[in-house]
Amino acid sequence: MDPAGWLLKCFVNRLNNKLVMIIENLRKPAQTNLSN
Repeated sequence: MDPAGWLLKCFVNRLNNKLVMIIENLRKPAQTNLSN
């Protein structure tokens, strides 16, 4: 396992996690955000 490939994989994983969080926040209806 080369260090460059490991770094790239780690970077892609973090990027995917951020994207998932953003998409989940966008998919939540605005009403639930207002009622909290």
